[in-house]
Amino acid sequence: MAATKELNVERWSALAISTATIGTAWRAFQASVWSGRQAFLLAGSALVTVGLVAIARLPKVF
Repeated sequence: MAATKELNVERWSALAISTATIGTAWRAFQASVWSGRQAFLLAGSALVTVGLVAIARLPKVF
């Protein structure tokens, strides 16, 4: 049961990373069309998204 749960977590993590990557690429494309300030804000939100996904993938320490 534990192995199945770990596999399920890995699948959801991979899906989250794929979604974040596609979202970041789309935001970068949109930012290339928009002004500098909007591009900066979108890049910041993309970094936050990627950071949250990375934290979610960290092994459970506690």
